[in-house]
Order: sequence, then C-alpha cells, then structure tokens
Amino acid sequence: MTRWSEGYIKFCSALSGEPVGVPVAAQLQDHAMCLTGCPADIFFSDPEALTEIVLLVTEYYGFDLPYLIWDVYNIEAEALGQLLKHHPFTMPDIDQTDPLIKSEKDLDKIKLIDPKSSGRMPMVLESYRLYEKYTGLVPTLQVCGPFSLACGIRSYIGMINDIEKRPKFAHEMLKRLCDDVLLPWIRVQHETVPKAKVIVVADAWGSLPNVDLRIFEEFVVPYIKRLDDGAQQYGIRVSGAGYWGESCLQEPLKLLEAKAQISRYSPLGLTGLDPDVDILGPEIFKDAAVKYDLPLVLGIDALLLNNGPVKAIIERVKRYIKAGAPGGRFAILFNNIPAHTPPRHIHTAVEAVRVYGKYPVDTDLKIKVKTPRRESFQKFIERKLADNPEGYTFSWYQAPTVSKKTFSLS
Repeated sequence: MTRWSEGYIKFCSALSGEPVGVPVAAQLQDHAMCLTGCPADIFFSDPEALTEIVLLVTEYYGFDLPYLIWDVYNIEAEALGQLLKHHPFTMPDIDQTDPLIKSEKDLDKIKLIDPKSSGRMPMVLESYRLYEKYTGLVPTLQVCGPFSLACGIRSYIGMINDIEKRPKFAHEMLKRLCDDVLLPWIRVQHETVPKAKVIVVADAWGSLPNVDLRIFEEFVVPYIKRLDDGAQQYGIRVSGAGYWGESCLQEPLKLLEAKAQISRYSPLGLTGLDPDVDILGPEIFKDAAVKYDLPLVLGIDALLLNNGPVKAIIERVKRYIKAGAPGGRFAILFNNIPAHTPPRHIHTAVEAVRVYGKYPVDTDLKIKVKTPRRESFQKFIERKLADNPEGYTFSWYQAPTVSKKTFSLS
C-alpha cells in the first residue's frame, strides 16, 4: 500500500465515520510554486510540473491527500478566447477590464469547443492521467461554475448589471455556458477518468458578499442543478463548491441549507471557510452538517497560516477540531496557502491536526503542540532525486527559469 493509498483510506474513513485521526489537505498551488522556484508560466502549462510539484509538496508537509488544482476559474474562459493577466509566481487572472462578452451582441462567442485541443484543457486532462499514474488514485475532476465563468467572460460588474437590468440576458448566458461549454467539458473529463463519480464545480464568484442571497438562489443554485441534471447522462454527479459568506447574513443557516443542497454529492460534504467559521464559530457548521447528514470540512484562514503567530495557528486548529471532530465525518483544509508562508507555520499546523485530531478526541485538548523539526525542502528534493520510486520526471526542475534560491524559504 502506498502512502497515497493510506491517505485516501484515511480520508474515506474520516468522512464516513470515526477514523484513527482527523485528516488534513491543502490548496497549495501558489506556495508550491514559490517553494520549488517554478514560475507560473511553467507550473500552469506543463502537466508534469503541475502534478509532480503538487505531489512533492504534499508529501513534504505530510498532508494526507494531494489536492491537484490549477487556475480552475480560467480554463474554460481562456478556451473561449478570454484574455488573462499573467504573474511570475501566482496564478493567472482574468482581465476583468477586457471581457470577452462586452454586449448582448457577443453572446454567440459562447460556443461549442473541443476540450481535447482548446486552450489548456489538454493540460488538465494530462494532469489527471499523471495523477492516476503516480498515486494510483482517482483524481478529483473540476470545472469552473457557471456563475463564476459568466463573471469571467462578462466581468463581475457586467454580470451584476445584467442581473439587475437585463435578467433574461443573464439567464440566457448561464444556460449557454452550461449546455455548450461546461457539459461537453464534463463529458470529456469523465471519459478521461471514467472511475470518477463526482465532478466539483468551483464557483467562488457566487459567494456572499459578491452576491446577495436572492441572486445566489436565482442565478447560482439553479445552474449547478442544471449541470447535475445534464451530467447524469454521462454517469457522473455535480457538486457545487467554493462558496462562503455565511457571516454576511443575519440568518447564516439559509446559506448553509442552500450549500447542503448543491454539495450533497461531494465526498467532502459541507464546507465552512474562514473568516466565516472564525466569526460565527465552528459549532454552527457542525450542527448544519449533522442536520443535513453530511461530512464537514473546515478551512483554516490563509492569512493566519501566512502571518502567524504559531500560537494562534495552533489555537485555531484546536478550536475547530474540538467542535468538528466529535462523531467523526470531519476533515481540515488549509485554505489557499500564500506563496511566502513560512514552512514552519505549515509544519506546525499539520502537527496540531495530528496531536489534537486523534480519536477519541479529548474535548479538553490540554496537550501542548510544538513546532516539529523537519528537513529543509532542499534536502527533501535531493533525497527524492536520489530515491524516486514514483518515477517523477523532474523535467521542470532542469528548466533554466526554475530558481533554487526559494528552496531556502523559512
């Protein structure tokens, strides 16, 4: 059994009942680029670089399961012709000042595309293949959500104006994105990874306060359901993800109920992300997960991981495990780790999950957590180069633009 198989079993056990310990995973693409010195133009275009770096950094920190993720909000928009802004060590951004859909006359630019040859879609498909090859696991399939894709090619401001002034046009755009772009893309992804049972739809633009609850219920939720209805013909279900904003509402349970409806097919179940969890308290998220019979994943604040102090990181992990772990069906996620986050902060946060997340959970949690001693990332890479059972190519490592100086990040 490989370390990835063990981590997968741990996650499955955790999300279905009481496991040996609370599992932890992370969104780490920006940090992984910085740690390895791999610039964004390589990381987000070379499937070997993307997949191998994510797996290596996941192993270095001891996360239980590798979370393979790219700039998921850009892939479909770029394939349609939307311009992106590129940065050295962070993911590309959509150029919101120059949207693809500038007026209703441009609606026909939303058209059927060939996922096997359009933009970086082939990179995504090859990354799935490499992930399966290196880990033996089924990768998590992902597409951009309809509302977020509309905000990308129309611009966020343009989309909100359409909702208020031209709601029929906004609905027509969302329908076309579902039927002509996303469903064909889902079909090809599932053909590439036929063992996948769920595809995650990343839709953060549909979060509060970007939208209010009325917009969420009319322009976000129905189109996740439209994708799910359409995807069932391919033998796969759809789960909305990436939503936050409960702390913006006087009645946060309304958003949690809506999230539960559109995430019920995800193995991760219901998610709560900082700052909402910190503001409202993790208990409300645990209660909602129990009410809707879903697993719960709580996300630790990216800025806290970056800025510290270590004591505050430990206390946040302790607080969330104390509320979320009893009864099982619980995991911790480190929200998108910033590029220059000190590795000692991440090692300490993982150690806190290991110490406090042992079942049965001690509700007093009086045990002290210390920052563990770990080898540097440079030494880790040298060791992996010498002993490479996974068969990584390390082709990206030889690129002249990859800077080894960042390996000393501390």
